[in-house]
Amino acid sequence: MTGGSTRAGAPANGDGLFALIIASRRLLMIVFLACGLAGYLLSALMHRAYRAEALVVPVQSSTQGLIGGLSGLLGSTALAGLGLAPSADKNEALETLQSRVLIRQFITEQKLIPILCKSDAIDCDSPADSPALTAERQMDDAIDLFINHMLGVNEDTVSGAIHVTLIWYDRVQAAEWCNGLIALTNRRMQESAHDLAYRRIDFLKAAYARTDVVTAQAAIATLLQTELSRALDASTRPEYALRVVDPPTPPDDRYPARPRKVVLGAAAGVLGAMLALLYGYWRRRRPGH
Repeated sequence: MTGGSTRAGAPANGDGLFALIIASRRLLMIVFLACGLAGYLLSALMHRAYRAEALVVPVQSSTQGLIGGLSGLLGSTALAGLGLAPSADKNEALETLQSRVLIRQFITEQKLIPILCKSDAIDCDSPADSPALTAERQMDDAIDLFINHMLGVNEDTVSGAIHVTLIWYDRVQAAEWCNGLIALTNRRMQESAHDLAYRRIDFLKAAYARTDVVTAQAAIATLLQTELSRALDASTRPEYALRVVDPPTPPDDRYPARPRKVVLGAAAGVLGAMLALLYGYWRRRRPGH
């Protein structure tokens, strides 16, 4: 064997994948354009989904001064189990907005399962052994659909503003559902704050009755007045945790969020070119070629 010979079965120079790309570049470009155009045209047959957007800002308040005053007067042990803590912050509001329990409540109150089934967004054609199990599966699928594919929550770390988005096939429903989720978040947190405020009021009333120290009674009375104000605030402020700066409206029908025609066209073109390249490489490597 001479030094320039090759082993049996080894590809000769110019027989590799890179060489095939160079040799077939025009054909690959034609395949890319043809498949890309086909993907772009096929995307027009898909259901259009639209993104409704809302801009909200968190409403923050703190009861740390109240907690500190109570701790000094009555002792930290007396506060154990009462749940006295700083009021809901933006993190709690954001977690509530994206929580499974809130989305479950929203789907139930709005009776959305039939709408999701009609749009084939969830599987409603595979019943389980019992109606209860079927309903449970459909609800789980609906919650996952909202969390993973429909609802988006993004915070601007500079301004603190929060962008809430919801994607759905119907533009009007997308806006209504986006607004509904924000409203339900405020309502749940408002109800929680209302209940907590009245628990504090009952606690302060009992503490006032237990003490005969005039200065302590005066301090407790001041704290009680503060809590009554908070209870009034929690009872009368609809936008308790999230204030809507820019409410969601039906998005422009000319610009759907899905499908992304250009992205799908490019992906189809790349896939077609890769398959053509692999097919050509396989043919070149077959015995007898």
